[in-house]
Amino acid sequence: MKALIEGLLLPLQGLRLVFRPGFRRYVMVPLLLNILVFGLLAWLGGHYFEGFMNHYLPEDSWWGYLRPLAWLVFALAYAMMLFYGFTVLANLIASPFNSLLA
Repeated sequence: MKALIEGLLLPLQGLRLVFRPGFRRYVMVPLLLNILVFGLLAWLGGHYFEGFMNHYLPEDSWWGYLRPLAWLVFALAYAMMLFYGFTVLANLIASPFNSLLA
């Protein structure tokens, strides 16, 4: 039972290591790059999707009522891409730093 509790507390010990001054840059640089990449992807996707919506679903026609539904589908698709792609991209971005942490 003691080993189980110690095993459950190991992530907290790892979290304490992250906030040490020497490790902070190896964690923050990949994290900030990941946030920047996914934020840029969200902005570009929204920008081009808005252009697509203006071209194919103009607001002045009856098709304009489908715009909220299309935005919902776009948001769900982006959320799924974020869910599945975050780990892959995070590992690619963090890979140069992993050898320094090992």
